[in-house]
Amino acid sequence: MKSPLKFFRVLFVITCSLLGQVNILNRCLKIGVHYIWIPDPRTLSVKIDPEQIDLILGNLCVNSRDAIHGIGKITIKTSRIHVGKSECADGHPCKEPGNYAVLSVTDDGCGVAKKILPFIFEPFFTTKEKRTGAGMGLATVYGIIKQNGASIECTSEPGRGTTFTIWFPQQTGYAYADLHDGNQPALSTAQCKELILLVDDAPDNLSICKLVLENRGYGVLDAASPSTAIRIADEYKCQIKLLITDVVLPEMNGCDLSKRLQLTSPKLKTLFMSGYAADTVTNQGEFDLKVNFIQKPFSIKTFLAAVDKILVNS
Repeated sequence: MKSPLKFFRVLFVITCSLLGQVNILNRCLKIGVHYIWIPDPRTLSVKIDPEQIDLILGNLCVNSRDAIHGIGKITIKTSRIHVGKSECADGHPCKEPGNYAVLSVTDDGCGVAKKILPFIFEPFFTTKEKRTGAGMGLATVYGIIKQNGASIECTSEPGRGTTFTIWFPQQTGYAYADLHDGNQPALSTAQCKELILLVDDAPDNLSICKLVLENRGYGVLDAASPSTAIRIADEYKCQIKLLITDVVLPEMNGCDLSKRLQLTSPKLKTLFMSGYAADTVTNQGEFDLKVNFIQKPFSIKTFLAAVDKILVNS
């Protein structure tokens, strides 16, 4: 049985989630790129898991960041609108009339070509160079939107920028609820101080996973290569409690990296990630089924559950 989705106020949760993560989000940015936050003054209630809002924002902001070359800005805005029957009949992204809470993310980057727009939400579709993008960021956002009965639209003009607009059906009669459901207990302050070393040579995956983990309360050190990871591990020595690493990496695979770090930190635990199935990696002689493994692409809930299981419940 699926756990019930939680009710929360978009204004309150997104404000706390975003403003509480300003430093985290800024680490995902390039020099010259900054955020602008424009919240609607009204209380907007929608039905969604708050952690999914974090994942949506993380994916869209990283996508916007990569579209900006040089100086630019990313504007995040919430508002409320009413969509009428005539608008639905005229092709509005919302198929049903009613009140909607709107979340938009706008950048002034390079924009998206008109011929590409119809394909941007397809899994593994990417315009980035090989090994710099997995093509799952926008597909993940699209999946979350559809799962929650919401709608999304992307408008863009090459050379002028891009706007992603999301319409969440507005809910009434529900007070702000506890952000944690019964299937996933909240982490205590002490539990949130564990230090994680995250290694992935795909920039999108690295940025988004780091954002999710830091929002959960973990300390995160990130590296795009095994050599960088080894240098960081030598600096922090036994302070790192968990290594999260992709299996396929340049220089050495994730399994060898784990063994290398365990020479100086014998108690270090490892969570492996891969786009290949576990049995495929096992057949290549690079993986031990006894260790923890999570297959890409994964949901934020699955990812956090795997991390919590290792650090909190073990």
